Amino acid sequence: MRNAIGLLKLIAQGEEDIQSGRTISQDEVFANLEQLTGLSDDTRT
Repeated sequence: MRNAIGLLKLIAQGEEDIQSGRTISQDEVFANLEQLTGLSDDTRT
């Protein structure tokens, strides 16, 4: 039950972020992750 409430709170926060315009594109997310980890398409094996 506690997990379900936590998930509902997380969904509500996400909805608020979307309505407030606090989002970034998927491409930006993965570009940031690649930069932080030092991984990119050309360095993966």
